[in-house]
Amino acid sequence: MRLIPLMYALNRWQLKLISLVILLIPIYAYPSYAFAESKAFTTSIVKVHTVSFRKGKVSGTGHGTGFVINNGGYVVTNNHVVQGGALFSVVPDGQSLGLESIIKRPNAEVIWSSSDLDLAILLIKKDALRSLQLSPITLTSNLPEKGKAVRAVGFPGVADSKTIRTSDIVAESTFSSGVLGRLIENGVWRKGGAPLRLVQHSAFINKGNSGGPLIDGCQRVIGINTQGAFDTVYDNKGRKTGGTFAAGFYYATDVRELVKILSGRNITYTLDDDECLSSDEKLSGVIKEGFIIAAIGFVMMSLLVLYAMRSPSGKKKVARVIETYSRSIPSSSSKKAEATQKANNYSADVSKSKASLILDGYGDDNRRYRIVINVDELYKGEVIVGRDPSNRKYAIDDDSISRQHCVFYAQGNDLFIRDMESTNGTYVNGRQLTAKESVALNNGANVKLGSVSFKVIAG
Repeated sequence: MRLIPLMYALNRWQLKLISLVILLIPIYAYPSYAFAESKAFTTSIVKVHTVSFRKGKVSGTGHGTGFVINNGGYVVTNNHVVQGGALFSVVPDGQSLGLESIIKRPNAEVIWSSSDLDLAILLIKKDALRSLQLSPITLTSNLPEKGKAVRAVGFPGVADSKTIRTSDIVAESTFSSGVLGRLIENGVWRKGGAPLRLVQHSAFINKGNSGGPLIDGCQRVIGINTQGAFDTVYDNKGRKTGGTFAAGFYYATDVRELVKILSGRNITYTLDDDECLSSDEKLSGVIKEGFIIAAIGFVMMSLLVLYAMRSPSGKKKVARVIETYSRSIPSSSSKKAEATQKANNYSADVSKSKASLILDGYGDDNRRYRIVINVDELYKGEVIVGRDPSNRKYAIDDDSISRQHCVFYAQGNDLFIRDMESTNGTYVNGRQLTAKESVALNNGANVKLGSVSFKVIAG
């Protein structure tokens, strides 16, 4: 007679465990997206100061915004921010620097600039980089659709008009929000300039925002803010009488123009082309999958309870199954570790059938090429890439590419590329391979086939 009360007592504990598992599965199986989206990334944003001289004396100072793209101290900004300057310094967000220090001990230098793209790259001096405590920001070439939310961040001068005046240069960033208006394929920054891709948006920017990042909902850079639209005013006779900046129309250089420059100069950066979901989309997915998992868990536990009520030996079996089932629930930390491993190590312990090699790049005509090779194919044999139209899956329609230009293959945990005596050469990280030479590739390597430059990405 004691067995029945004992089994009912066991079932009540199991019912409590069922409730606990149902509540904890959605929490531990998925990260907290709300906290992820609000995570600060301002350690990537800097205020760029310039000092110009005339006849040996300071003739002017100015500032703009920049953002850090790697741990080597490379900073991106606008060309017009640094144009005409002689000394350059960067000040991290939330910090200050004396003007005298900027003049006597500038901490950065311009290493590349383009007036057509209105882009410039600065390099922070090594002795200064250690003390600035900066971190790189992530780029993405997967730009949002029209109407998606975007934000601009920078150091507009107008925002400092209400601050306490000091002799120091204070860097305190300002955020503004808007939506992506449209993508412009053939824009220009100046009359007669080379065409480039631009991003039109409605996130307010002012003088001082120049060179700052335009970011998507996942805090990834999609553009480099440059200027607003100017609306010219005419009188009734068609004569120009003045003008004003048009509210809600602002422009940024498409980040893909920057990616092309960085890849061509072998400057490292972090690229994330995964889809960026909104908070509502993420929450909806969590709720839907959480309910499915919870329902499955409820059914399993209910069956175990019924089994335990009928079988005297069920108590031990139920305990073992519960322990096994609990251990199978993935935690948010394990998911994060898996994602980090996938991003940093091509040969991570991931199912080969789910992995892929992605070659993403551009030709001289700005045409984009993207080749995806499943890892299973790389282990089965050599995958030929070239201009041969019969090789439809891996053909590159560019005159600089040979019909059979190179091959990719995998051995052990390494991925290899071999030149096939191509006419215009195969380059890896700037070095041309000799005919039939094979070299191992790392995730993020720069590969150039003829005049087409690719970035190696582990998918």
